[in-house]
Amino acid sequence: MSVSFESFELCILCGHHHLEPMIGYESCYLVKCRSCKFVFVQRIPTEPELIEHYSRYPRSFDVSDLTIKRYNQLLDTFESSRKHNRILDVGAGNCLFLIEATKRGWQAYGTDFGQSAVDIGTQHGINMKQGKLSADWYPANYFDVVTTFETIEHVNSPNLEIENIQKILRPGGLVYLTTPNFNSIERRTMKINYNAIEYPEHLSYYSPHSMNYLLQKHGFEKVSLQTTGVSLTRLKTSLQLKNKQAMTELFVSKESTDERLRLNIESNKFKLMMKNMANSLLTFLGIGNSLKALYRKK
Repeated sequence: MSVSFESFELCILCGHHHLEPMIGYESCYLVKCRSCKFVFVQRIPTEPELIEHYSRYPRSFDVSDLTIKRYNQLLDTFESSRKHNRILDVGAGNCLFLIEATKRGWQAYGTDFGQSAVDIGTQHGINMKQGKLSADWYPANYFDVVTTFETIEHVNSPNLEIENIQKILRPGGLVYLTTPNFNSIERRTMKINYNAIEYPEHLSYYSPHSMNYLLQKHGFEKVSLQTTGVSLTRLKTSLQLKNKQAMTELFVSKESTDERLRLNIESNKFKLMMKNMANSLLTFLGIGNSLKALYRKK
C-alpha cells in the first residue's frame, strides 16, 4: 500500500517550476532545480517524522580546546563590526560559541528548538528563544552579528530564514553561516551513501553558487565564501553505514579521526602551512567539505 505525502512543486530557492529528480538519490527525495541548480528534499516531512527523528538527536559537549580557539578566532573577525554589542546564534545547540562570546563582553542571544539548549544558554546568561527564528522576536536592525552553524541545511524555507536574519541585522552587520558543501569530494565519492545526506534531518543542500545566490538575493554582499577541509570521519562513518556496520566515532568528538588530524597539523608549522594551501585550492575548486559564508548586510 503506497503512502502519500506532501511535496514541493516549485523550487524553494528561486520558485522555478522545473524540478528534476536526482538519479541515485531517490530514497532521500532529492531534486535539483533546472534554473538555479539548487538541490533540496522535495518531500515535506510531517511533524511526527521530525519529532521522532530529533527526539534521538545527539547533543555533544565533547569539543576540544582547538574548537574553542577557532570560536575565538571567528570572534576576532567580528570585532570590527561591534556597534550595538549584540550577537545572535541561530540553532545555538550546546551554546559553547555564545559562552565564548559572553566572555568577550558580547550581549549574547540564541535560538534553538531543544529545551535543553534553552536551559543551558539561560544558565550562562544568554537570552534564549525556543523554536524557529522569527523576526518578530527582536527589533529591526538589532544585531551586529548573526551566526548559524550547521543549521540552514535543516530548513526547507531558506528564503524566509534569510529574510528574518536580514530584518534583525543592522546595515553593515555580518552574517556567518556554515553548512555541508554538496559539491564536496566526499559527497561526489560516496554519493547516496554519504551520511550528510539524511532525511528528514537535512532538507537543503548548498553549493557555493546556491549560497551566494541566496544571500545576494536578500541584500547581502560577500566578504568571503570558502569551502575547506576533507572529513576523514565522514568518509569512514559513511563506509561503515554503507556496509551496515555500527559507527565507531562521533562527528563532534575529541577522539574522532578529524580531531586527531587537526591537532597533529596544528602542532607543526609546516603542516599548518600545507593545510592552508590545500584549503585555498579546495576553495578555488569549490570542493571542500565545509561551506563557510561571511556576508555583510548592505
